[in-house]
Amino acid sequence: MSCSFDAGNIQSPVGECSCTNSLGGEKAAIKTGVIDVGGGLSGIYAVGIFDYCMDHNIHFDLGIGISAGSANLTSFAAGQSSHPLAG
Repeated sequence: MSCSFDAGNIQSPVGECSCTNSLGGEKAAIKTGVIDVGGGLSGIYAVGIFDYCMDHNIHFDLGIGISAGSANLTSFAAGQSSHPLAG
């Protein structure tokens, strides 16, 4: 399988990706994922990123989190926003 990614496409928040199967040339299903490693203030920053994703209906097929990142992704997957906490 070969993939190409164009991050310059401003129409899509994750860019454009096209994959072709080397066996039959068929397009493969595109999946998106996010990795959050947490780590102190980085974990707090990621909360804002996930809030932005929720507000703009951006979803991921796969999430991997470590430390605070796993808590952030769990809240994101559950649809919990930090907005109510901002009061």
